Amino acid sequence: MSGAPTEPQPRPLWLRTLLPHALTALVSVAVAVAITRVSSPSSVPVVAKPTLAAATSTRVPEPISSTPQAPTPQVTPTLEPTAVGVTRRDLLDLRAEDDELRVALWLLRGLNHLADADLALRINNAEAAERALLTTDEALRVAEVRANDALRDPITQLRREVGGVRDDLYLRPQGLDTRIARLRQSILALIGEPPAP
Repeated sequence: MSGAPTEPQPRPLWLRTLLPHALTALVSVAVAVAITRVSSPSSVPVVAKPTLAAATSTRVPEPISSTPQAPTPQVTPTLEPTAVGVTRRDLLDLRAEDDELRVALWLLRGLNHLADADLALRINNAEAAERALLTTDEALRVAEVRANDALRDPITQLRREVGGVRDDLYLRPQGLDTRIARLRQSILALIGEPPAP
């Protein structure tokens, strides 16, 4: 009987129930530690900025002397001149781009009003054509104010031509559609688009 194999003793019930939970908790803790080490900002060196409170708190008291001393100058942080220049230049570039976009927008509005004037002329509505020419001139005036030196003179010339078309609206209406078409092509050239065929 002593040579017969013995059956293994079953594990206690509480150990079988607790073992999966303990393993899960152990793996969770290990994963959390690994994640915090990988994503921890401690690997990036942190440079502490000196503050006024820190500077005053670490100062060693000076011995009191009977001779008057000159006050120590206070150092104020300043930006480097190159950084200020770059920022100012970038700001000026952004303003110039903004002005260019606004000029192009007002030129497009003028182009749209010229199309309205051309349509009004085709249906023989001189009053609507005159209103459209007035709004064209107003759009060109706003573009002229915001334009740079290179565009200001051509826009001024366009305004003169629009005024001439408006003056001839009731006196000499023949050929106004051709003049309006030329004005539209000139505006398109200023905007930078190829003229329509």
